[in-house]
Amino acid sequence: MGSFVRKVKTTSGATAVQIVHKRGTQRLGIDHIGSAHDAAELELLLQVARERLAAGHDELDLGWDAAGRPPGQAVVESTASTVLWDALVGVYDGLGFDMLGDECFRQLVLARVVEPTSKLDLNRSRFGGQGSLSAGS
Repeated sequence: MGSFVRKVKTTSGATAVQIVHKRGTQRLGIDHIGSAHDAAELELLLQVARERLAAGHDELDLGWDAAGRPPGQAVVESTASTVLWDALVGVYDGLGFDMLGDECFRQLVLARVVEPTSKLDLNRSRFGGQGSLSAGS
């Protein structure tokens, strides 16, 4: 079940703060937190709504410092998956699709294999976004 906080303008000009409970597209219920007539009241009601949503949800202690850094100062050096990319290129070529000679098409096909539901990921399909899908690359 998904719940979220929303603000709704009322006919009196106030702003109502509500918690909406949904499952999929079906609205299961609405909890009215209150109506605000100025910015200070609105911020207070939003804080109350956020606290109600978070009630019963304990915070997981990851051992990070106060600045939000993980212990040991781990740093991501690279996100490129060259081994995966090379394997997919090998399968693509092994199936004979390399005969097409279209690099852009190859990148599109392999990007869809890696991320089948996301067309937005096509631009980062090769080596962590360093490749380009324009006709000139």
